[in-house]
Amino acid sequence: MANTKSKHFDYLTEHAVDLERELGLSDLSSDVDYWRRSGMDHPEVALVGCRGVVEKALKVLVGLSPNDHLRLVELIDCAEDDGILDRNMALKCHELRVKGNKGAHDHESVKAIDAQMSLDLLDDFLRWNAERLKLIPEGTTATADDPIFIVMPDAEVASMSKKAKLASSLANDKDIERKAQKVKKQAAAYDESSKESLAEMASLIARAQEIGASVGARQKDDAAKAIDTLLTQCDKNLEMLKVERKPIESKVDEVNAEITEILSEHDFIRRLLKGDKRATDRQFDVMAFPRGSNAVTNILQIAGGAGTGKTLCLLAKIIAEVDGGVQTTLFEDQRKNALFICFNKRLASYVRGILAGYEGDVKGITVTHYDEFINQLVRNRPKRGYEYLEDYARDVRYERSRIIYGFDEFYCSLLETAEKTVASQHPERAGEYYLNSEDEEGFEWLKDELRWIEERFSDDGDAERRYPSAERVGRGTRRRPSADIRRIILEVRTELNRLLDANDRYTIEQATKRLMSSNSLPSYDVIAIDEVQDFSLASIRLLLRFRRSEQSRVYLSGDENQKIYQRDFTWKELDEGLKGHTITLRENKRNSDAIRCFSDRLWGSPSSHEEADHWVYVQAAGDDRVVELLKRLSEPSRNETTALISGRRTWYQRLKDAGVNFKGSGTEDYFAPGLYVITEWMGKGLEFDNVVVDYTKRVSEDEEEEKRLRYVHFTRARKRLYIRYKDAPPELLVKYYSDFLR
Repeated sequence: MANTKSKHFDYLTEHAVDLERELGLSDLSSDVDYWRRSGMDHPEVALVGCRGVVEKALKVLVGLSPNDHLRLVELIDCAEDDGILDRNMALKCHELRVKGNKGAHDHESVKAIDAQMSLDLLDDFLRWNAERLKLIPEGTTATADDPIFIVMPDAEVASMSKKAKLASSLANDKDIERKAQKVKKQAAAYDESSKESLAEMASLIARAQEIGASVGARQKDDAAKAIDTLLTQCDKNLEMLKVERKPIESKVDEVNAEITEILSEHDFIRRLLKGDKRATDRQFDVMAFPRGSNAVTNILQIAGGAGTGKTLCLLAKIIAEVDGGVQTTLFEDQRKNALFICFNKRLASYVRGILAGYEGDVKGITVTHYDEFINQLVRNRPKRGYEYLEDYARDVRYERSRIIYGFDEFYCSLLETAEKTVASQHPERAGEYYLNSEDEEGFEWLKDELRWIEERFSDDGDAERRYPSAERVGRGTRRRPSADIRRIILEVRTELNRLLDANDRYTIEQATKRLMSSNSLPSYDVIAIDEVQDFSLASIRLLLRFRRSEQSRVYLSGDENQKIYQRDFTWKELDEGLKGHTITLRENKRNSDAIRCFSDRLWGSPSSHEEADHWVYVQAAGDDRVVELLKRLSEPSRNETTALISGRRTWYQRLKDAGVNFKGSGTEDYFAPGLYVITEWMGKGLEFDNVVVDYTKRVSEDEEEEKRLRYVHFTRARKRLYIRYKDAPPELLVKYYSDFLR
């Protein structure tokens, strides 16, 4: 029958699922769309991807399993020998193989013209399969003037239009829908105008192929020059198209970002408050708690894995309690107030950003992180922004001392001095891990152990009586010190505290205990504690003293899989006469399915490589490759957020030298597009479009703690996750992701 003209890959609209099933593929439409969008800028990705599709499909066609190893060149020959491929299709597959190898091993020399040719060949291969399976009529070919490269695939255009309409309705802003329609027309106009250039390119490529096929041995040099001239003209056409496409892509990303913001945090809270059925049943259970005005249970724990919306549910819950909420006292009406407190400074900033976009009355909600809030209550005078705490805790305030946050250099120097003093008193033990600051792992362990002691025991006498025989629940370490060693550790603690006093310094753990004895603490009608798994028992007990009355509501949210600070906490020990209830959220609303499957492997949830590998990359790479990746991901035209998670501060200088703009650990606004460089302990509660994990060393000697921290890192990614290691892969990657290391 005569050939009928069609568009490139148009059959995927109806038959992608059928082709995936018959050829052993997954995410075919989204992959093809991605390669068509990125082929001009990153052609090597398209080349490698097209080759991978052919390899997977041919394994199925010749009857091999996905795990069978046969070189693609042999696979194509086998398919041709068996009569599965005719000679013409076999040659096309070989061409895809050659270009794919070039993209994988020589990507510096790859050009957009290679991506166009590979995508054109892939279209022929998939179309041939669709015809063979009788999904479409035989003899259809794509028109020469139909563009291979696109700004937005048709499905994405339709999705953007639909989301824009919903966002306009919810935000009561018709400009959003108008912007989406405008950019949709611009993308369509670009696709139409690019046809002429692409048709000329197709003609130039055809002529180059004809020259290559017909040239004799004596004419090779002249032919090579002629072919090079034709391909150079193709490159010029592509460069012109890239220049024209750039502003349209930027506008598309800008509109999508505006729509996404409305349909995510801010609108998610509105929908929960309105009872909109787009939220999950478990989230509505949270909003309905407690059921009945006479309920005696006033504490609710919201549990759930990463991305299930715990923080947003917590925020929606206290907004519902405070927004317009007035309680009548004996003498006057008093507006309700609430405290939202978390363990991470960055998460507190993130939550303030969400509240800033909420239109209701949220003035009664204080958002802060624990260390800062507690310090403002005990320091001599609260700093700007915390003046309202001036009249509280006057009976326990420090007159001159300053706080030490975490384990800063000054704290470490004092601890080293304390170790040396005690070691001189026990010379036979001077080289042991708990008395030797040069033992890096031992020193880290001792810092955490001293913090645990400070949190766990009420005073020096309590520590001396109970610590030598105390059970170490939840410690997450292989070290098990004897009673004798523990007594020496108490000596180090005594000496350290003496040095802290002598230098007018105190720790957050000491401040927490000090506040427990105060007779004047602030009070709240509602208290929301996020990241509760990282709070100590003492800190939660203190926060419960901030309740205005026993009827005050307390909401907690947490995920044991994200426990990155080893706190010894069990709910049974929180004996405050409270009656609590737990609701577990199960549906991941943040991560892509692949990132969720990939991350959940750490907790024993099985997933195939195909389920977990879409836009998840695990690779050995040098720093230069990482810089190149970060430069690409942080391009303003992408309008995306990207995080580099690393424990190496040398990245700051590396990125500066490479001219890559980034924001460091002092950043407060994580909503704005760009690159953020954060430490391994700062990501809790945050999310980014792209996450690059610099996995060059373990962060913990304990496997369970290592898993928890890496789980946090992996689940910060919404769209793409990159994990790089150097030389040999870390044990955790070998154990859980061996199929990604081939």
